[in-house]
Amino acid sequence: MTKERERLAAFRDKQGLTFGRITEKFSAIIRRLINENAKGAVTLSGDRLQLTVDVDGDRRTAAIESLKVLAFDLACLCLSIEGATRIPAFLVHDSPREADLGLSIYDELFRLMRELEEMTGTAAFQYIVTTTTRPPDDLRCDPWLRLTLRGAPGSERLMARDL
Repeated sequence: MTKERERLAAFRDKQGLTFGRITEKFSAIIRRLINENAKGAVTLSGDRLQLTVDVDGDRRTAAIESLKVLAFDLACLCLSIEGATRIPAFLVHDSPREADLGLSIYDELFRLMRELEEMTGTAAFQYIVTTTTRPPDDLRCDPWLRLTLRGAPGSERLMARDL
């Protein structure tokens, strides 16, 4: 019984460290995209991950809900870049839109990824965004804009098919 308790305590400690690291990244991304007073947290409830954003109180608007998912994905990508996960440093965001986030947050998402690329100095990750909203003007060129797709004809879609 004592060994089992010790094993469970060690597991909880490791889990706490893992959620501490991901919360650190998640919160930093939230601050960057919203403002310096914003905070984010990632916790594990009984059956799911709980993502919270605090900007003068817990926020649950549609824009914040979309932002939570994007920020969590980016936090995981950052941990992968650091070699702290067993998942590749590869992320595809399918159709985040300015209408879902607000234009300032949408544009800042692209600038954050550019800065992350500059900080790593090498090809440490691959980030693909498919979107119907144009990226910021300064990022609509090589090397960032790699492919322009269209809904029709089918040959102009990603992988030339409906996904």
